Amino acid sequence: SRGRHARVARIQLALAHEWPMLNCLRIVTLALLCVAGSGAAARESGRNLGILQFEPCTLSATGLPASIAAQCSTLAVPEDRERPAGRSIDLAIALVPSTAKQPQSDPVVMLAGGPGQSARESFPAAAGAFRELLRDRHVVLVDQRGTGGSNPLACRAPADDPAVADASVDAAAARRSAAQCLQALDADPRFYTTSDAVLDLEAVRAAIGAEQLNLVGISYGTRVALEYLRRHPARVRSVVLDGVVPPELALGSEHARNLEVSLDAQFGRCAADPVCAQRFGLPRESLTRLLEALDRQPQPVRYRDPLTHEWQDGTLTRDVVAGVVRLFAYVPQLSAMLPRSLAEAAAGRPEVLMAQGRMIESLVGEQINQGLQLSVSCSEDADRLRVEPADASTLMGTAFVATLLAQCEA
Repeated sequence: SRGRHARVARIQLALAHEWPMLNCLRIVTLALLCVAGSGAAARESGRNLGILQFEPCTLSATGLPASIAAQCSTLAVPEDRERPAGRSIDLAIALVPSTAKQPQSDPVVMLAGGPGQSARESFPAAAGAFRELLRDRHVVLVDQRGTGGSNPLACRAPADDPAVADASVDAAAARRSAAQCLQALDADPRFYTTSDAVLDLEAVRAAIGAEQLNLVGISYGTRVALEYLRRHPARVRSVVLDGVVPPELALGSEHARNLEVSLDAQFGRCAADPVCAQRFGLPRESLTRLLEALDRQPQPVRYRDPLTHEWQDGTLTRDVVAGVVRLFAYVPQLSAMLPRSLAEAAAGRPEVLMAQGRMIESLVGEQINQGLQLSVSCSEDADRLRVEPADASTLMGTAFVATLLAQCEA
């Protein structure tokens, strides 16, 4: 394992020096994911776990060049538990089998983020972190209701709706987009919340016959993990909280401030590194100059689409830059590219930054089920969200919270 990680590190270093930045992003991601999936169990015949019958399946995610051999099943649960004889929905469940001959009886359950991400679709990118766990235990993945294969609330607003293209549009456009989303749903969003997800998880635990679970919550998934622990403490052996969302936090209220702290830390690393500082100067100043220029005049850009390689015409705006920078901050390997990308864009060569923005928009857009995201956020966070004037001076500004509040009115 150490040898494989060392080889990947060398690949990353070579790519960083020899390949264009966009290809570096694609190939580094490929290298990391190949390592993540290299220990996956071979496809095997179906198996029973508790009362559930599993069949062979493959876990994959749009745009990611890695797949995981797994076993899949479903469990029917009531949409409204106060009406058990009413409509039911099928929860999509995946089992990544342990490599042990006799696995421990308490499986590991990964709870995805968002809200709105599918656990089954998120797992291929995180599989490397679970390799050691699979030596002793199964990993169980449950698509939260409203995501993935569990009656997804996947809204797609019309492409010509300005609320889709620009996060800083007026409240009326945001409300209209959310109303269109709501009208298109084949579901009652009152029953697509964290509380419902916890009830579903407990039903899955009982169905697979596990006395206890080991929960790994990621971002919003930590809220699900904490609520499950509160309601079913005897059913939890251990909990890992990665990027904790405590119950008292109105999710989204802290995004703008957190990003500034993250950027200061990342840009500080470049300033402290003689080579980075010499080649790219001060990334914060590059970012400021770029944003000031885009505020005066958004910049038309001709670039190659990173997924199709076709030439595209686009417009680089403050919102595009903010989206790229924010999502890059989640991944150290990607945020390390920011000094160069920003320096290029500030110098009048924004093609790489524009292409990276397009890639993130495509990949992340496919991962988030907007209907479920709004169902959870509007039920659990909106009444505590406030537009903070102090956030206006940050990269993200106040548009995220203002737009969410407008959507929740619908």
